[in-house]
Amino acid sequence: MLLTSMRTKFFLFPVLLAAMLLAPGCAMLDDMLSAPTNKNPPAWVPMMPESQHMRSKERPLQQGDEVNIALHLPNNASAQPIADIVDSLGNVTLPLIGEVRVGGSTTSEAETVIRDAYVKGGFYNNVDVTVVCPTLQRENERTVSVTGCVGKRGEIPYRDGLTLREAIILAGDLTDFASGTILLTRNGKTESYDLTRIKRGRQQDPFLQPRDIIEARESRF
Repeated sequence: MLLTSMRTKFFLFPVLLAAMLLAPGCAMLDDMLSAPTNKNPPAWVPMMPESQHMRSKERPLQQGDEVNIALHLPNNASAQPIADIVDSLGNVTLPLIGEVRVGGSTTSEAETVIRDAYVKGGFYNNVDVTVVCPTLQRENERTVSVTGCVGKRGEIPYRDGLTLREAIILAGDLTDFASGTILLTRNGKTESYDLTRIKRGRQQDPFLQPRDIIEARESRF
C-alpha cells in the first residue's frame, strides 16, 4: 500500500506542476482572444466609407461630355442655359465665375460644386443649379437599331441576353429581298454574320449590347 501511495504521488506531482505552469499561459491566451481588435493597430484595417459613385450607377463626368447647365434664381428667374463641353482638365466655363472643375463628379455633385462657387464668390446668396449631360443620356439608351431588309425598321428595346437572331425576329424577320448577311456595328467596328449559318448552328449567335446597329443586307439577285 505504501509503495502504491508513493507511486500515485510521484505521478500526480508532474501533472499538478504542468497545470500550474500552463495556467498563466491559458489566461494570457484567453485575454488575447477576448481582447478587442483595436489593441493591435497593425492588424486592424477600418472599413472604407462608401462613396456616392459606389451607390450611384451614373458614371462621373469626363473629358468630351456635353453638359447643359441652368441657373434658377430665388425670384423664379432663370438665366440663359449654358451649353459647354468638359475640357481635358475636367473644367467647364461659366459666366461670372469662369472655369469650374466638374470632371470626376456625377451631375448631382457638379450641381453642388457650381452652386457653391456662385455663392462663395458672392454673386448670388442662393441659387439652384441643374446639370444635364446629353452624352450620358445617349449612353443610357438601352435600344438596338435594326435596318435594311426587315419587316419593321427602327429601334427595339434591349434586354440582357438579347441575340442577333432574336433581334431580327423582333424586327419582323427578314424580307424576301434579304440575302441573309447581317452586319453588326458596335463602337464603329462592323462584323458580318450569316443568319442561315446561325440558324443551323454553324455560326455563333452573338449577344447584343445597347446601341448596337444591325443591318440586314439586300440580296444581289
